[in-house]
Amino acid sequence: QGLEEDPDNHHARISHARALYLSGQAAPTRENLEAVLDMHPRNALAAFLLGVLLDTEGDPDAARSLYERVLALQPEHAGAAHHLGLLAFREGDWPTAARLLTQAGERFPDNSLARVLGLVAQLRAGAAEDAVLEALEAVAEALPRHPLPRYALARLLSAGEDPALREAPRGLDLAQGLRLSGPIPPVFEALALA
Repeated sequence: QGLEEDPDNHHARISHARALYLSGQAAPTRENLEAVLDMHPRNALAAFLLGVLLDTEGDPDAARSLYERVLALQPEHAGAAHHLGLLAFREGDWPTAARLLTQAGERFPDNSLARVLGLVAQLRAGAAEDAVLEALEAVAEALPRHPLPRYALARLLSAGEDPALREAPRGLDLAQGLRLSGPIPPVFEALALA
């Protein structure tokens, strides 16, 4: 009703789009976000939300374009960096994934996914394993309630490339602790590696 009275209210249109999305209505969500961007092409929030929607619908190229637009408008936008970094990670573009996910993790230190995958991408991009191990230990210590850093640390300690850095007993302890809190397949993989 509010949009019928004030159709140019882009803040209300974005809020409406969010409500539509949460109620499972992707098509009208997209229409509303596109309408905002037609009226306000520099609206970073609408561009970001539309990018996320397109990403979940399986259109990574369109999503990438929107995430890049958001970062051009707001270079410190952690959400766009996070999602663009995940796209790069899925595509095996390790340097880009490392840069963007690390940026997202620095902006929001509780984002364990960005922090861990940023370190994995750094390792795959050729970073020194000892530096990644040290950084991963710091993340695991800073986020003791998050299982992902301990999982990654268990794997690296158990099966890292550098034999001098391997500590399989410590990796086993971490994996066993993870098994007690959540016996899921990746935890059993970490146990097997240890």
